[in-house]
Amino acid sequence: MFEAYWKGPRVDTDAEATVDEAAKGYPTAEGFVGTLSGPVFYESVVTVGRFEQNKLAELRLYPIELGHSKRFANRGIPRLVTGPKAKAILDRLQKLSKPFGTDVAIENDVGVIGPWPGSSL
Repeated sequence: MFEAYWKGPRVDTDAEATVDEAAKGYPTAEGFVGTLSGPVFYESVVTVGRFEQNKLAELRLYPIELGHSKRFANRGIPRLVTGPKAKAILDRLQKLSKPFGTDVAIENDVGVIGPWPGSSL
């Protein structure tokens, strides 16, 4: 593992090799593949469901980021985002949901799915 990332087990820690692995991808005969270092891998949503009479009435999607630009040890801590960053995350989710027949509305930096027929909204 160490030699693939030009690291030495007597000088570098396993964590340092892991950081390079996340940034460069995994070594194969064709080169490095599968890098997970792009910002898109550090963006997501927290979903909150609202139920009426034990049926899902609406989903609210709160955009978050997980610290792509932070140092490796501080990544993964979810933070709510607003403004252009929230719009970019929700726009991407809107586009990815369309082929599945799911419409995601965007209201004040929050994604909204629903209400569905039969709910009181």
